[in-house]
Amino acid sequence: MRKSRRRFLGLILALAPLHTAPAAELLYVPLILDGLVLTYDISRLNAVDVKNSEQTFISSNIIGPNGIAFDPSGNVYVSNGASNSISKFGSTGNFLSTIGSSITLADPAGLAVDSQGNLYAANFGLSAGVSSTIAKFDSAGTFVGAISNNVNRPFGVLVDAADNLYVGNWFTNNISKFDSSGTFQTTLGDSNNINGPMGIVKDSGGNLFVANLNGPIGSNVTKFDPAGLFAGYIGDSANLTNPSALAIDSAGNLYVSSGISNTAMISKFDSLGALQFSWTIPSVPNTMAIAVPEPSTAVLVLLGAGALLAYRRSRHKPR
Repeated sequence: MRKSRRRFLGLILALAPLHTAPAAELLYVPLILDGLVLTYDISRLNAVDVKNSEQTFISSNIIGPNGIAFDPSGNVYVSNGASNSISKFGSTGNFLSTIGSSITLADPAGLAVDSQGNLYAANFGLSAGVSSTIAKFDSAGTFVGAISNNVNRPFGVLVDAADNLYVGNWFTNNISKFDSSGTFQTTLGDSNNINGPMGIVKDSGGNLFVANLNGPIGSNVTKFDPAGLFAGYIGDSANLTNPSALAIDSAGNLYVSSGISNTAMISKFDSLGALQFSWTIPSVPNTMAIAVPEPSTAVLVLLGAGALLAYRRSRHKPR
């Protein structure tokens, strides 16, 4: 019995190192004009050699990508503004399915997923019965309804850790907040501090950031504190031009895309709002996101099963 136990433990210990290496955070950047999604490895990203961290993640089954989001299983969703649909991909970028149609989507823009796997899509375009709504799909991709109250030409959307939904309203220059059931809660900001809201992100401290495409005082990002009160601006016309997409990493660094057409860049600001560096990209993204890719567990499962089989055989081996 002691020998078989030692053999079993040895196999388990041999597997342990496979779990110890953490996956890197990746910045996902959908390029509208190019019809692809680039990724940047945050741990390797620096001002000297950006290309060292750049990879092409998706290059097919998307057209005019306006939004990107991830579900709890690591699947990736990209909204296709040019085809009124949403493409679903696996964690490695393999195409899985198409969600929605012109019946439920009108120039879909920002995307967000809650803890239950429900997908929210901002309908920015104009279409009878569809425009100025947030379309909701369940985890299977089935349309289950839409939010229309206090929504006015939405673009950016965000779901926070408590499953509250935030919607950037283009025509009213404010942010609508809804609870997890879709009930309207309050409005953040106004035309004094928001102008053309695009990307929306929230940091771990509860601060909310909104990219102002038109900028209330130049091109910048508006910050609201955890209580929803205006807390100043990040960036200005000296380093940002028509900011659109936002992303924030685990260290609180803020990434802002800006530019016009194929004259575009991404700027990195630290948690205090100081510019770190910028780099050029092929075309302007309307959305960005940061996520840690789900690691594949297939090999671990097979090895684990082998270890258990070896243990069982050793127990029943004649002594």
